[in-house]
Amino acid sequence: MISFVELSPILISYVLGFFVFRGFYANFPIYLQLKTGLSENEIVNYWSIISTVALFMGGISRIPAGIISDRIGRLKAIFLGYILYLFALFILFIYEGLFIYILSISILRMTLNLFAMSGRGIVAASEREKGFKNGLLSSMVGFGGLLGPLLLSLSLDRFDPDFMITITVFLILVDAFIFLISLKIVPIIFSKICTREMELPMERVHRGKSEALKYFKNKEVIKSISLFFSSGIVYGLITVIYTIYGYNVLKMDVVLLGLIVGLGALSNIIIAPITGMLYMRFRDENIRVIAWFGLVFATFIVGFGRISTSFFIAGYFIMGFSNAMFFTMEITRLGRIVNKEAFSVIFGTATTLVIIGSAIASSVTKFLYQIHTEATFYTAFIIASITFTLVIITYKKPVD
Repeated sequence: MISFVELSPILISYVLGFFVFRGFYANFPIYLQLKTGLSENEIVNYWSIISTVALFMGGISRIPAGIISDRIGRLKAIFLGYILYLFALFILFIYEGLFIYILSISILRMTLNLFAMSGRGIVAASEREKGFKNGLLSSMVGFGGLLGPLLLSLSLDRFDPDFMITITVFLILVDAFIFLISLKIVPIIFSKICTREMELPMERVHRGKSEALKYFKNKEVIKSISLFFSSGIVYGLITVIYTIYGYNVLKMDVVLLGLIVGLGALSNIIIAPITGMLYMRFRDENIRVIAWFGLVFATFIVGFGRISTSFFIAGYFIMGFSNAMFFTMEITRLGRIVNKEAFSVIFGTATTLVIIGSAIASSVTKFLYQIHTEATFYTAFIIASITFTLVIITYKKPVD
């Protein structure tokens, strides 16, 4: 409870960051289809290009976002994020065309890095309850990922497609105001309920280049980074095509798909804090094994959607639970191995590879989809199975 109150200003901005990007990423293919009237295959081709470029831009901007957050401070970085979100939505509302779609979604993806790197950097610089605090941040990823796809799909179903942009701009402005007020009010509340000093390190951080370089020789860091990359590929193969497949192949309702994608984010809300609390009690490699087994099982059953949509839905939920468990454990593990001066670079590298993995998956989706509509699901299962096998083979006690 104390850590929740202490971190609450950052949680407010964090949930907005993921609300906007996850909401647009989940619904943008259908937004384009409703607005432009393009066919299913045309939308797949368009979205493959847009998502691939956006994810690659997100990947290459991950470490720079961490450096910017370190150098200008977390507070300024978060407000810069609000401004860039509004700019991306403005150009999407005013202009049309493939280039504008690519530019806008790319800016949204790059801006998400400012929110993500600032939040994780604050926790890395904290002295208390890092596991639980990382779990809280992951919960906000899930909460934003729940509300974004759900609310924006409702706006697509009931209003003109561009209303999705209007309502998002309004919510960004409201969230920025609440965030600013919370920075004034929360310290007062914290002083009333706790005798210790409130810990919310938002100042500039000196980045240790030489410190970061030495960690790239650490076998555990390399293993962790490699697993992040593999998880990005698996996650990307499923999510890039999920709503398109459900809408066009399984003939599912757009609101139902938004609800599924949103509820799938409950995995972060439920599992992430639990994983964070259990981190100090259970071996982290045991959590890693369970998470990757879940990803194997999820990618196996999601491809049976034609038999029953229950498999399609259950696979998505299991994937979300497993991803939340893996990410919370792995980020906390990195925070334990790496010092705060090098954390932004190491964490930025790891999550850059997640994004690049998703971008690679996105780039091949249209080819796999043309070969067979379930080919992306089969490919995800194969990659998850190979990674799980490697996790088992390299299983050992964690480094103290």
